[in-house]
Amino acid sequence: MRIAFRAETENWTFAMDRDGYCQSVVATPARDGSPAVRTLTREAQKAVGAQFIGAVDPQEKGGVAAEPRIGTPMLLGYVDSQSRIRVLRTGPLRAFEAFDEGCEEQLDKQVDELLSVLESTIESEEGGEDERDSRTAMHGSPLMLAP
Repeated sequence: MRIAFRAETENWTFAMDRDGYCQSVVATPARDGSPAVRTLTREAQKAVGAQFIGAVDPQEKGGVAAEPRIGTPMLLGYVDSQSRIRVLRTGPLRAFEAFDEGCEEQLDKQVDELLSVLESTIESEEGGEDERDSRTAMHGSPLMLAP
């Protein structure tokens, strides 16, 4: 998996491949730099595997932009378990970053640092116990899902 884009809303950060498919979702840190510890919502979990299809932008003809824009929500499409096409709408983007080819290591490092801070915070809040719950995703990393 090559991460090509990082899209950040107030609550969630989406790592997307070059085709616009969401590969993972993590909680966005608070603006003051403190870690954001929150449980992935059902809607956030549905974003993994969904593809970017547009951005809600009232200034565009038809109200939808072809590219993500700061201040506008993204639209992600996916096919549900009953083969129905569904659309998810994110919160407004507060940051969007495209990575050059080969910058995957930089994003991986940023994600690892965030997860390390979150794990430390969770452990200190739980008295050092390594309790696995809904904050732990399929691969055992807090707040991160795999497709």
